[in-house]
Amino acid sequence: MAQLNFLEPHLTTMLAFIGLRSVEFVRVGYEEFQDERLRSAVEAAEQAVARKAAAAIGYNLQ
Repeated sequence: MAQLNFLEPHLTTMLAFIGLRSVEFVRVGYEEFQDERLRSAVEAAEQAVARKAAAAIGYNLQ
């Protein structure tokens, strides 16, 4: 499936153009469903973003 991922390489290139060279992506699955699967995926993604942001600034979330 990686060969079908056109978005991340494009965004990585565009962000590098404006000077952002260290980029990490957080994916949310189950967006085609409007049920608990999507809510759980969004919650997990939000937690992942919080962890990555905290790590980037050297903050411990525990």
